[in-house]
Amino acid sequence: MQRLGRHGDTVTGRHGETKENTRYTLSAMRNSKGENMETAKLSVPNISCGHCVMSIKKELSEMEGVAKVEGDPASKSVTLEWDAPATLEKIKDTLKEINYPAAD
Repeated sequence: MQRLGRHGDTVTGRHGETKENTRYTLSAMRNSKGENMETAKLSVPNISCGHCVMSIKKELSEMEGVAKVEGDPASKSVTLEWDAPATLEKIKDTLKEINYPAAD
Protein backbone atom coordinates (compact mmCIF):
# COMPACT_ATOMS: atom_id res chain seq x y z
CA MET A 1 0.00 0.00 0.00
CA GLN A 2 1.21 3.46 -0.81
CA ARG A 3 1.90 6.03 1.88
CA LEU A 4 1.50 9.67 0.94
CA GLY A 5 3.77 11.75 3.10
CA ARG A 6 3.95 15.31 4.19
CA HIS A 7 5.36 18.03 1.95
CA GLY A 8 8.86 16.96 0.91
CA ASP A 9 8.75 13.39 2.28
CA THR A 10 10.04 10.46 0.31
CA VAL A 11 7.15 8.22 -0.68
CA THR A 12 7.28 4.48 -1.23
CA GLY A 13 4.73 2.84 -3.54
CA ARG A 14 3.41 -0.65 -3.03
CA HIS A 15 5.83 -1.91 -5.68
CA GLY A 16 8.85 -0.25 -4.10
CA GLU A 17 9.07 2.84 -6.30
CA THR A 18 10.02 6.04 -4.51
CA LYS A 19 10.05 9.65 -5.59
CA GLU A 20 10.54 12.88 -3.69
CA ASN A 21 9.22 16.29 -4.63
CA THR A 22 8.80 19.42 -2.60
CA ARG A 23 5.59 20.43 -4.42
CA TYR A 24 3.67 17.16 -4.55
CA THR A 25 4.18 13.49 -3.90
CA LEU A 26 4.12 11.17 -6.86
CA SER A 27 4.46 7.40 -7.05
CA ALA A 28 3.61 4.57 -9.40
CA MET A 29 0.93 1.96 -8.67
CA ARG A 30 -0.57 -0.75 -10.86
CA ASN A 31 -4.10 -0.74 -12.28
CA SER A 32 -6.25 -3.87 -12.70
CA LYS A 33 -4.44 -4.70 -15.95
CA GLY A 34 -1.05 -4.66 -14.20
CA GLU A 35 -0.06 -1.41 -15.89
CA ASN A 36 1.47 1.52 -14.07
CA MET A 37 -1.01 3.94 -12.51
CA GLU A 38 0.22 7.28 -11.22
CA THR A 39 -0.83 8.82 -7.92
CA ALA A 40 -0.23 12.30 -6.58
CA LYS A 41 -1.19 14.47 -3.65
CA LEU A 42 -1.45 18.10 -4.75
CA SER A 43 -1.66 21.19 -2.59
CA VAL A 44 -4.62 23.33 -3.74
CA PRO A 45 -4.69 26.56 -1.69
CA ASN A 46 -8.09 27.73 -3.03
CA ILE A 47 -9.96 24.83 -1.36
CA SER A 48 -11.99 26.26 1.51
CA CYS A 49 -14.89 23.84 2.00
CA GLY A 50 -16.53 20.58 1.02
CA HIS A 51 -18.25 22.26 -1.92
CA CYS A 52 -14.84 23.12 -3.38
CA VAL A 53 -13.81 19.47 -3.07
CA MET A 54 -17.05 18.34 -4.74
CA SER A 55 -16.45 20.72 -7.67
CA ILE A 56 -12.90 19.44 -8.12
CA LYS A 57 -14.00 15.79 -7.88
CA LYS A 58 -16.74 16.35 -10.46
CA GLU A 59 -14.44 17.98 -13.01
CA LEU A 60 -11.44 15.68 -12.61
CA SER A 61 -13.55 12.50 -12.48
CA GLU A 62 -14.85 13.34 -15.95
CA MET A 63 -11.31 13.20 -17.38
CA GLU A 64 -10.52 9.98 -19.24
CA GLY A 65 -7.95 7.97 -17.28
CA VAL A 66 -8.65 9.51 -13.87
CA ALA A 67 -9.59 6.64 -11.55
CA LYS A 68 -9.82 8.31 -8.13
CA VAL A 69 -10.13 11.83 -6.74
CA GLU A 70 -10.21 12.63 -3.01
CA GLY A 71 -10.00 16.03 -1.41
CA ASP A 72 -9.46 17.40 2.08
CA PRO A 73 -10.51 20.97 2.87
CA ALA A 74 -8.57 20.96 6.16
CA SER A 75 -5.23 20.28 4.47
CA LYS A 76 -6.22 22.03 1.21
CA SER A 77 -5.09 19.01 -0.78
CA VAL A 78 -6.32 16.65 -3.48
CA THR A 79 -5.17 13.02 -3.86
CA LEU A 80 -5.50 11.47 -7.32
CA GLU A 81 -4.94 8.18 -9.15
CA TRP A 82 -4.79 8.06 -12.95
CA ASP A 83 -3.32 6.35 -15.96
CA ALA A 84 -3.12 7.22 -19.66
CA PRO A 85 -4.42 9.21 -21.37
CA ALA A 86 -4.56 11.48 -18.29
CA THR A 87 -1.31 13.17 -17.24
CA LEU A 88 -0.29 15.30 -14.28
CA GLU A 89 0.03 18.26 -16.65
CA LYS A 90 -3.55 17.80 -17.95
CA ILE A 91 -4.86 17.44 -14.39
CA LYS A 92 -3.08 20.63 -13.28
CA ASP A 93 -4.38 22.47 -16.37
CA THR A 94 -7.94 21.41 -15.54
CA LEU A 95 -7.54 22.54 -11.93
CA LYS A 96 -6.31 25.93 -13.18
CA GLU A 97 -9.24 26.23 -15.61
CA ILE A 98 -11.77 25.71 -12.78
CA ASN A 99 -9.99 28.24 -10.51
CA TYR A 100 -8.41 25.69 -8.16
CA PRO A 101 -4.78 25.81 -9.34
CA ALA A 102 -2.29 23.44 -7.70
CA ALA A 103 0.50 25.18 -5.78
CA ASP A 104 3.79 25.36 -7.64
